[in-house]
Amino acid sequence: MDKASRYLFLFVVLAILAVGAYKYKAFVIDRNFDILAHVTCDPQSESCFVADCSPEDDPECDITPYKKVLKSAKNIEECGPSEECPGLSCDESEVGCAITYCSSETIDEDEICAEAIINPIEPEESPDAQESEESATSSEIEQ
Repeated sequence: MDKASRYLFLFVVLAILAVGAYKYKAFVIDRNFDILAHVTCDPQSESCFVADCSPEDDPECDITPYKKVLKSAKNIEECGPSEECPGLSCDESEVGCAITYCSSETIDEDEICAEAIINPIEPEESPDAQESEESATSSEIEQ
């Protein structure tokens, strides 16, 4: 191997080590990345997501209602394996934190809104159907 090849090889190895050190610092030390988590949601007061699957067909199907929280990892408290981790939430003054609720714009494939399960939309009766129902009831009473 000549000198030029050695220098090129050394440069490539040092470049790979420098990139690795930079990424290690960014991800492990600075925690400079975002986390998207599914957090428990109350469908009675919030518009929640639910997985569009059937627990009978898929034993791994989890139909627990959830909302999506996008938060910077550096703003999340670290917790050990033996302690209870606090749930993710956004403070009002926190920059870069967002909670996403279920809507037609935010829903992904294989998701539905929980309100469709809790409060199914029933077909409305037309006024003509109500009138014919009332007249049938009144004619039965007259007989």
